[in-house]
Amino acid sequence: MLSHTKKISQILIVVLLTLLASACTVKDSSVPDVENGSAGVPDSTGGPTAEPDWEATLSADLSDAGANYQLGLLYSISEPEKAEQYFTAALAGDPNLSPRIARIRDASRVGELSENPAYRLTLLGQALGALGEWDLAHRALELAVETDPAYAEAWAYLGEAQQHLGEDAVKALTTALELDPQSYSANLLMALYWRRNDQPGEALPLLLTAAEQDPNNLTLKEDIAHTYAEAGELETSLTLLQEIIDKNPELSASWQMLARLCLTYDLKIDEVGLPAARQAVLLAEDDPGALLLLGRAYFQTGNLSLAIRFFNQASTLDPASPDPHYYLGLLYLNQGSSESAQAELSLAYQLAPTEVIGQQALDTLNQYFDNGD
Repeated sequence: MLSHTKKISQILIVVLLTLLASACTVKDSSVPDVENGSAGVPDSTGGPTAEPDWEATLSADLSDAGANYQLGLLYSISEPEKAEQYFTAALAGDPNLSPRIARIRDASRVGELSENPAYRLTLLGQALGALGEWDLAHRALELAVETDPAYAEAWAYLGEAQQHLGEDAVKALTTALELDPQSYSANLLMALYWRRNDQPGEALPLLLTAAEQDPNNLTLKEDIAHTYAEAGELETSLTLLQEIIDKNPELSASWQMLARLCLTYDLKIDEVGLPAARQAVLLAEDDPGALLLLGRAYFQTGNLSLAIRFFNQASTLDPASPDPHYYLGLLYLNQGSSESAQAELSLAYQLAPTEVIGQQALDTLNQYFDNGD
């Protein structure tokens, strides 16, 4: 077992628990890409098969940022040094690609610290998946398990990539757990598989095993609480988050977790959810996330004027966030204010066209208005 396993797992947790909010990650359409991100996947030797297409694009315009970026991604799997020349050119053409390229560079750099090449490929697969490049992630992870068939982490991430491509992931995920029943990533990713398939009862023991290795991870504990709620154990979910508050009463985030649970499952909002949201704001008056939750609590309890007030405050503090506009759109629909609803939902979509909430805004626009997109 590699000594760097825990590092991979910690990189995963933020991405993983974000993915729990939806069945898949929506790709960033602002980045030039091949259709579905699938063309140009390396062949069985690890070398790009669609290189001539991108080379043809570059022959017409050597500064084409999209073509350079795609070739950089392709070569990052098999020839990371060669990938650098394309990434450098991509950044010269489009500096906005910097965060995405940095993620790939970081994965390669950290991966090279290990003598086992499967570690670099696994880190790279995780990074590519986080960017929505699931075909390339799948190939990197296939190469990882071919390189080291006993590496549980690589099998676990391969199973995640397979799900995003509509493939059967059970074999890969089961293999990961058979190789290392205590693997942090394998337990989390198998839990994610079961939750996606509406079997929270199967997910719970896996999440609890992961939590034993990371007992101070509040995000993971919140996820466990939500899984208990999905399994119908609502009181257990409330108790778990109340215990977190008891240990962290001055932490706004702990109150936000409790409020979020109540709002998500329509659970004791008046008695527990709304007071928790109020306390979260008292502890962090300038936290747009806390203000948003309080707005949602007032919305769900019928106090629309206060809901509007806190949604607007959240938007003022975080103008780039689509969430306040999405909920304002729903609120105005509820009031029958069609013009305001359409304006807010349209803005929510414009701010996050590739994110889940942006897609939800678009779905609502298409449901209630003509030409919503």
